[in-house]
Amino acid sequence: MKMLKSTFVVIMSFLAFSACNSLTKSNSKRTAKTQLSLTTSPNGNTNAMTTSSSPNPGSPSTSSVIVANANDTLKIDTAKVMIREIEFHGSEKMENQGDSLGHSDSLGNEEHYHHHYANEDSTEFEAGPYILNLNLDTTLTTIAINQLPNGTYNAISFKIHRPLPNASVQDSDFVDGPGIRQRYSIVVKGYFNGKHFVFKTPETIREHIFLNPPLTISDSLNSYNATINVDVSKWFIGRDGNIIDPTDPHSKFAISWAIHRSFRAFKDNNEDGHEDHDEWGMNHDQNNNDNHQGNENDGNS
Repeated sequence: MKMLKSTFVVIMSFLAFSACNSLTKSNSKRTAKTQLSLTTSPNGNTNAMTTSSSPNPGSPSTSSVIVANANDTLKIDTAKVMIREIEFHGSEKMENQGDSLGHSDSLGNEEHYHHHYANEDSTEFEAGPYILNLNLDTTLTTIAINQLPNGTYNAISFKIHRPLPNASVQDSDFVDGPGIRQRYSIVVKGYFNGKHFVFKTPETIREHIFLNPPLTISDSLNSYNATINVDVSKWFIGRDGNIIDPTDPHSKFAISWAIHRSFRAFKDNNEDGHEDHDEWGMNHDQNNNDNHQGNENDGNS
């Protein structure tokens, strides 16, 4: 009789454990609709302004970003990037291993120098690749919408990368020929001191941006939004604060590094293009250096 009781207790304990474990697994799979948005609002660049104009009466207006100082004037009319492998990240520990730019040799073999993140909690959001034609009028635009599992996410990562060999590309600006250095990850068009320029680079840029504040997905809302802000006005600004000549072939790495540093990200559930305030009414606005974890001397050319 005692043996029967013991067996019954063991069976009931096992069933209770299994039910609890099943419930935990079920809850861990709960997801919510999540949107990733983008805005190009200038972030503290007092020398930058956005203008809108119509090329012809009645035609849609187009926006440009203008940056000027005592010596130079830069006007950006078009800014396009090809991105892939968007991921959201939970708890993680960064191990610094240099800058976040990639380089290719003549054979197309890539050598990447980037921050390594020891991360066991990453979720693929959008594989890509696809082309982002940045809206320069600072309005919020949608990059992608997907489902994210419940949890807290404190970083977003993605890769700015040229088209792969033999890949079909709808935008001819990203391909000039069959060579590996004739396929581009970034295309910018505009005017530098009144002269038209087209800047193209095949560099790979790995972005890993901390969400500040973090984005918590739960059952409390029907949908969530995180926003990436890219300050296009800083794409051709050097470390010394001067405007970089986009036509100078020796400046391509410095420009790529400036582009890399122009991204930040934050929770933006009300989709107004600004950081959501926390429960104490404080926002989490910080400069770009806080959102790109790493050493201050990373990326010296």
